[in-house]
Amino acid sequence: MNHMAVVDESKSPGVYIPHHVVIRKDKTTTKNRVVFDASCTDSNGVSLNSELMVGPALQPELRHLIMRWRSYPISLVADIVKMYRQVKVAEEDTDFQRILWREEPDSELQHFRLLRVTFGLSCAPYLAVRALQQLAYDEGPDFPLACPRVLNDFYMDDRLTGCRSVSEGV
Repeated sequence: MNHMAVVDESKSPGVYIPHHVVIRKDKTTTKNRVVFDASCTDSNGVSLNSELMVGPALQPELRHLIMRWRSYPISLVADIVKMYRQVKVAEEDTDFQRILWREEPDSELQHFRLLRVTFGLSCAPYLAVRALQQLAYDEGPDFPLACPRVLNDFYMDDRLTGCRSVSEGV
């Protein structure tokens, strides 16, 4: 999957998101993680996050989801890997997700647009959950047992559901 595109900065204005790496020496996997700070303000005191429409909460309350999950005799748990990175951003909105990058401190700066939903944006949780729910609406008629589970048994990228029998689970 392509997550970034080179920017021709002369064509259109854009918003650059500050970012930095967090290095976890105590981890054997995912030692480096990039953190995006869309709450960083400019000289006018405005940030990208302060200007974004966040959207309503779409997922059920976590306590309700857990209570329902615990009622099943067989529990099922799943996780969508890199959920935000599975969702493309509309082309006209990618200029609001620009970053500067260079491989080495002496290298020339490169300008990129992030093409996928980005951690650190206040609207990211809404966009990711809404995309998952839209998938359930679009494909639900072909998967009548799975559709309500997708709509009701996810908390962000975590699925907590269950079944009454092994055959139902399968």
